[in-house]
Amino acid sequence: MPVDREARLVAAILERKRAGKSDDELASILADHGLEASAAKVLITRSVKAALNDHLHVTRRMRKLESLLEILRVMKNTSATRGKIDDLRCMPSPSQFLDLYYSKNKPVVIRGLISQFPEIARWTPDNILERCRGAEVEVMSDRSSSSDYERDREKHRSRMRLAEYVDRISKNDTGNDLYITAHNRCLFEHGLSPLLSDLRSIHGIISDQFCPKTVNLWFGPKGTVTPLHHDTKNILLVQVYGRKTIKLISPMQIGSLYNNYSVYSDVDPENPDLEAFPRFADATPHDITLNSGDGLFIPILWWHHVRSLDVSISLSLSGFVHLNNVAIYDI
Repeated sequence: MPVDREARLVAAILERKRAGKSDDELASILADHGLEASAAKVLITRSVKAALNDHLHVTRRMRKLESLLEILRVMKNTSATRGKIDDLRCMPSPSQFLDLYYSKNKPVVIRGLISQFPEIARWTPDNILERCRGAEVEVMSDRSSSSDYERDREKHRSRMRLAEYVDRISKNDTGNDLYITAHNRCLFEHGLSPLLSDLRSIHGIISDQFCPKTVNLWFGPKGTVTPLHHDTKNILLVQVYGRKTIKLISPMQIGSLYNNYSVYSDVDPENPDLEAFPRFADATPHDITLNSGDGLFIPILWWHHVRSLDVSISLSLSGFVHLNNVAIYDI
């Protein structure tokens, strides 16, 4: 049998096997392609065996990588500073930031970070409304109707007047139903674009080339939640208004986080179901509270779960002057 034809048949066998087809059904399908029963049986057996071997190989590699990360985590915990995230009172110098945090994939809390962006410090819901009163904005709505609202975000997009949105989140809505998130790209719509003029670079750290891929707005009521996930870039989170709590978990603990889809964990770290996710008992989240004006450097692959404690405005910046575009294999 020609190699390319066999490869196509093997792919078809495995696809239908995953769909639950029996060997007899597969043999019937192969018969339609001109294979005799004995040849079809051999091809089915060989295809399934090869797929199982590939699966076992990948599983062994994954377990080895998880074991390596666990060893590194245990060794790191022998340090007297284990589990400590630096909490600074001012922005470090560019060289300090690069050498101590960025290059080492190490988070850091920076109190008063907003002093680097004095114009942004005036942002409040009323200030944004005054400057962009006629705007219509895209929001994520009705998020409580789905437990996978982040994965299914396309179903939750809706539009409303900014005035209505600010009124609802300021006076009425407390919870996770209504939220302007990074995926809404609102800063780059005509209505909210006046806010972009307030952005500034941080010399030697953040460039002044702001675009939809490097700056995102988060604006919502008390009670909004971003579930446990990791980003595919380094992020500088600026808490402009209100407070947020962040549960931060090292990427070395991925073996405890049940990362079964893309960048998301199946675990709710605020109320973990240890019967369903027993390995999460070994995870050690860092609990961080950001007040208005504070910042947090979230290195690439660090897991984080975010909850707003008040009406909240945040910016996430990824336009670093250093390398920040690393390809990550997604599951």
